[in-house]
Amino acid sequence: MPPMNELLVATRAVNMGASVLLVGIIAFVYCVALPVRGRQGGRFADRVERPIRRLAALSLALVFVSALAWLWLETANMTGRSLPSALTPDSWEAVLAKTGFSRAWKIRLGAILVSAAGLLGVRFFVSLRRVLEAAFSIAVTVVLTALAWAGHAVATSSPLVSLPADALHLLAAGTWVGGLLPLAIFLRRSRDVPELAAATPAVVQRFSAMSLASVGVLTATGFVNSWFHVGSWHGLIGTTYGRLLLIKLACFVVMLAIGGGNLWRYKQQIAASESSTGDAARLRRHLRRRVVIELALGTAILLVVAVLGVTPPARRW
Repeated sequence: MPPMNELLVATRAVNMGASVLLVGIIAFVYCVALPVRGRQGGRFADRVERPIRRLAALSLALVFVSALAWLWLETANMTGRSLPSALTPDSWEAVLAKTGFSRAWKIRLGAILVSAAGLLGVRFFVSLRRVLEAAFSIAVTVVLTALAWAGHAVATSSPLVSLPADALHLLAAGTWVGGLLPLAIFLRRSRDVPELAAATPAVVQRFSAMSLASVGVLTATGFVNSWFHVGSWHGLIGTTYGRLLLIKLACFVVMLAIGGGNLWRYKQQIAASESSTGDAARLRRHLRRRVVIELALGTAILLVVAVLGVTPPARRW
């Protein structure tokens, strides 16, 4: 892979990973942990919300910086210039004014700025908390789903189908894969707080249910994307794009197996062992390790997707 492509893959991976994490944070807080937050009050805010909020700020900063780097690399590619010469205003102006990539980039930049305003505003305007949180959530969703307009889905013969499918695929990935790190933070922080530890079975059950819904969406939209970008068994097995897709699918299947185990085995065992503090703590440690493995596999999938973004699809349109 040429050095420029390697830089582009790394930049895309960081940008996509941080965007996925932002959506995962929103999904975890509002779909999984909100009932626990309501019951635990200040304990939840101190032990869980604060580190997750810092994680959101770091992720947003990474999205912003990597978006600028992505534009710089794309400018060098599109204009045929070296990286230093691609920093000139005329190079950026040409790319931002005339390309489809620029429209997605501008939309995402606007959403990033709205997200930053919402995240900062919550700290200073308590009376507008709900409005600012809603603005942050919507903007973060746009940051992630707009990536569909910067990928291969734009070039298919039916973009009205492939683009929404790709956007839903990204959103489902954010909900599941992006929610794993907030879940790991919750499990780590709850080990010293009995009230939060007692809520672990409910949190795991809610997260697993959310993940199951995401898996359904990922499966359906993945099939649609494969039809548009692969189209045949030869394309799946006999091309670089297809083989990368098989690696992604293998990681997905292993993640699904681990996630299923989290729901059917560990959640039930934790609930049954709450009378024994030692047993419950041991099972929560096992659960944290399995979540970390899931997170590593999800990271591998994002790296594969970043490579797929610079690899010609098996089916050419």
